[in-house]
Amino acid sequence: MGKILKFLTIPVFLMILSGCGGGEEEGKDADAEDNLEPDITQEDGIGDRIELDLSEVGEEVQEDIQDIPPEDIQAEDVSGDVLDVPPPPPCEAPPPPAIGTECHSSSDCSGEHPRCFSEDREEFNGEEYVSWMGGYCAETGTGTTVCDIDDPVATCPEGMKCMYLYDWGTSKVYGCMDACYPEKTGTNPPELYDFNCGCREGYYCNITNGVCLPGCSHNRECCEVWRDLNSNYERDEGEVEVVTGCTNWCDNDPSVDGGASYACINEGTPGAEFSGSCIHDSQCPADGRCLDPINYTDNNGNPYFPGGYCLKDRCDASGRDCGGGNGHCANLGTNDDPFWACVKACHVGDDPDSTGFPCRQSPTEEKMTCMPLFVETPFLDTNDFDGYCWYGNFTTVTQPNYERDCSAPQDCWSPLGLGNCYTMAGTSVSFCSVICTQDLAENHAVCGANGEGVCWASQTALCWKACDTPGGNLGANGCPLTDPPAWACYPTADFSDDVFVATGASLPAGFCFPACKSDSWCSETFGTSMTCDSQTGICR
Repeated sequence: MGKILKFLTIPVFLMILSGCGGGEEEGKDADAEDNLEPDITQEDGIGDRIELDLSEVGEEVQEDIQDIPPEDIQAEDVSGDVLDVPPPPPCEAPPPPAIGTECHSSSDCSGEHPRCFSEDREEFNGEEYVSWMGGYCAETGTGTTVCDIDDPVATCPEGMKCMYLYDWGTSKVYGCMDACYPEKTGTNPPELYDFNCGCREGYYCNITNGVCLPGCSHNRECCEVWRDLNSNYERDEGEVEVVTGCTNWCDNDPSVDGGASYACINEGTPGAEFSGSCIHDSQCPADGRCLDPINYTDNNGNPYFPGGYCLKDRCDASGRDCGGGNGHCANLGTNDDPFWACVKACHVGDDPDSTGFPCRQSPTEEKMTCMPLFVETPFLDTNDFDGYCWYGNFTTVTQPNYERDCSAPQDCWSPLGLGNCYTMAGTSVSFCSVICTQDLAENHAVCGANGEGVCWASQTALCWKACDTPGGNLGANGCPLTDPPAWACYPTADFSDDVFVATGASLPAGFCFPACKSDSWCSETFGTSMTCDSQTGICR
């Protein structure tokens, strides 16, 4: 068996790619079918359970981005700095006229799956809020009906880009949206345009996703926290709070400085830190963004980001460094698809309960750990750290329980807060494991001090249960037997360069890994032609 496994991405950390500040109401589509759909959003979050997808092939362990819908589209905060240079040159050619154009109903739009986000105007406390100004043509559909989020440009018509919109029942809805071009070509480091490059008036260019989304209407909107308590998508008395001390403003006057971004410009709060708590962008460092606990919640109202979390997108671009927020520019994405954001850095393996630990330690529901980064260049501006502050899973389980059935993170052993409950893609099987690296396994015993589990470091970055009968028949090899799938006992000798246990512990004879499903599963998973032994579950 080959020693290099081509294993899929493990979606461990989930980052937000956000929209406009202030919580605008979504456009209400005139078409009856659109009225059945929830508020359109463009957000990402971290869920209670993490999906381990064994169905695709990847070069190395990477983080995935997953979208969790809040109640409204929020504008991306872009740099408020005024460059001491003439206005930027014209943006790249805008998309074809049939994309992102004005509309009143879906019949006004072209494409195989047309969708019109109709203009919506709302009066509240003497201010008018406008969303989807003039209407907005797009194409939407569930799953990969319209486009594939893994190939967002090629799977959409010219001038459009695929993005996650919202959950509808058990399905996810994706859309081909009007593409924009926030980055000047051929610049190193990247340089962003000042204005709404390629977007219509009233829309801002999301600098992370490169799509046009509804812009802000006025300054007050940029300082509001809106809790849609009755879920009617309209601002009502008692639902809107203007954040005290907020200095954010809406850049919607094109006569100033030669153009407008139509985005909320975040002046920030002096002394605020990245990875710190917040309920609004203005409580973060300048140009930062708050993953707030109000909009980012699950179906039961539990926040994905307890206490909120401050970061700053595109810190790889000129003029968007992390100065002033006690943070560093980290790649929270992958080597091939980086997602640069300002966060607070830390040392992986440090005790979250120790004095001087740089990440949030209280209250309990907001407690953080130091998450490792699985990329070649973890930080753009420092070599002194190898992790960043992120929410940990702290439980009362005291002994390793790898591959134990679980229904929630609290069911799992979680040394240093790195354990979780994983769900295997395509099945209902959920199991406990722990995020690991060679250092975490050897020097911090996150896979067990006595060789209870092994860390398959570069290929999965997870701990796997030890077993004593490599190549033994399913159900008689020391591994769990579930249906589907069973667990095979793979010999550690075949992967000796990449499996690790605690210093002083003996390397077990094998480790439990999902049993093969077919010859094609083996070839896709291991990156070479192999056959599946149905009795042992091992690829040979």
